[in-house]
Amino acid sequence: MSGLLVEDFPLAVDVPGGMPAYRQSLAVSFFYKFFLLVTDWLAEKGVGNLPVLDARGNSATRPCFQPDTQESQLYQIVGREQPENDLVGRPITHLSALKHATGEAVYVDDIPLQRNELFGALVINRTVPYGKIISIDPTEALGVAGVVDFFDSRNIPTGGYNTFGDIGRDEPVFASGEVLAIGQTVGLLVAKDQSTAQKAAKLVKINVEPLNPAVLTTEDAIRHESYLAQQHLTSGDVEQGFRQSEHVLTGEVRIGGQEQFYLETQSCLAVPKEDQEMEVFMATQGAANMQRAIARCLGVPQNRITVKTRRAGGSFGGKETRSALLGIPAAIAAQK
Repeated sequence: MSGLLVEDFPLAVDVPGGMPAYRQSLAVSFFYKFFLLVTDWLAEKGVGNLPVLDARGNSATRPCFQPDTQESQLYQIVGREQPENDLVGRPITHLSALKHATGEAVYVDDIPLQRNELFGALVINRTVPYGKIISIDPTEALGVAGVVDFFDSRNIPTGGYNTFGDIGRDEPVFASGEVLAIGQTVGLLVAKDQSTAQKAAKLVKINVEPLNPAVLTTEDAIRHESYLAQQHLTSGDVEQGFRQSEHVLTGEVRIGGQEQFYLETQSCLAVPKEDQEMEVFMATQGAANMQRAIARCLGVPQNRITVKTRRAGGSFGGKETRSALLGIPAAIAAQK
């Protein structure tokens, strides 16, 4: 039965949101629990000749919460001579711990809807890893009921820049002229609700002409002599060191890209104010960087932009600069 469910619930390796194996396993687990609950309920009703659940089945249908369990957490004991205002070593509760545990903590998506609020979905390159953009046609998407507007590199305000980044500011907000990767942002589709925006974003037609072959492996890079940088670090006579070594190990090590599981995904709320001012609520680790990037792309003084971050629900460094990929497009749409 679980095999049939996996066949009906296929997930590609690059499925939006990632974690395909985990999500498939979770779906099978939920279905298994549902199956056990229904089987147990039908058995109680005397329907059919159903098997009685064994200990394992009963365990899977019980709630995880055990009210009779006891927990303890140990802390070091600080000396009496330590001043009360010296918190080192003391069991101080995280300021938001109770809010996190009860669900009272407010993240960006929990902020109450603003008046006339619109919702955006990124339009991304889905076909060619590296190629020349021939055309971007949002006609079909704009014809969907509830869709308000479409933004791409042509909508960068006068005096603004279509690039951001802490080093060199060489990363495009919207792909312009060419695409450099699968998943690169090409535009922003804005609609009256989130579902409509996400569905319509997939209707934007992006015609891309492939350029050089994509370099995806180390072997590809060596074959095409395509290197980001080459560095050689040596100390002493390396060859002699190998000759004098009792054991020499050779081989290859491959480490894939690390995929993080964000409890709070990238999100942003841009609220336009008077005199070119804008208040931007973002889940970011670098509020000052985001303020600078948004102001630069909008072509306004930096003091016109206020970035507010109450908390970030999982970051791993991915909300240091990547927040700009949502924050800047949202601000451009909000400004218009």
